[in-house]
Amino acid sequence: MDYAKLTYHDRNSADFGAKVKWGDSLASPARSITETTVPGQAPFLSDNLTWDNLDQTINFIVNRPSQYDDWHEWMQDFVAWLRPNRVNGHTVYEPFFFDLETDYFWLGYITSQITFTPATDIYAEYHGTATVVIHRQPWLYRQDGKDFEAVPLNVPITNWEPDEAYPIFHIQGSGDFVLTVNNVQYKINNVDDEIYLDCEKNKAFKTLKDSRDTHIDFPNHDFPCLKSGDNVIKLSGNATLFEYKPRWRKVG
Repeated sequence: MDYAKLTYHDRNSADFGAKVKWGDSLASPARSITETTVPGQAPFLSDNLTWDNLDQTINFIVNRPSQYDDWHEWMQDFVAWLRPNRVNGHTVYEPFFFDLETDYFWLGYITSQITFTPATDIYAEYHGTATVVIHRQPWLYRQDGKDFEAVPLNVPITNWEPDEAYPIFHIQGSGDFVLTVNNVQYKINNVDDEIYLDCEKNKAFKTLKDSRDTHIDFPNHDFPCLKSGDNVIKLSGNATLFEYKPRWRKVG
């Protein structure tokens, strides 16, 4: 059995004397396929090429650190660590990092009761197990795609993953712009200082409370994506900054 450390909210499970039983109950996402039965004919499968979110059970082995006087005190701190954050009144997906999954991370939140069970032997005062359930997206996101970086222009950008990536673009400048991704043009009009394009959520905004959806003219209202393999990005207009979070990902 391998053991992993979980990092979340800038703290590590080792701070609580907890280590993950890695591979103990890992699950994989399910493909969203609908079967329609027609009498006298073969079933018709409707596949929209999406994957369902899933609930992932995480089991911990715990050795209570000396700074905790009892399990009640430990449990209060452990639960507070794993409590999901809320933004603008809504629970949000947040990154979960495991040291045995060094290149990828999950996006999710704790979705059910956290349980703890002390050991059943003479070591029960200091040893036990804990279980949490993370409701997560079906993607493994690459570590090297989670931060903003300058967009390489007019040269191939390789998506090494088998699945499309939906980046966030950030443009600073004013006026009209044309973003070209793989020879498809996306028009952005009347930018006042800056604009963000979230290609996963299909949103254009200046701030999270300041929409700019009316400033874009995209073919079929589709936002750009970065296909598996080589991609070429171009930008015309008076930009002082052009960066993106590529958000490379794969199903896992």
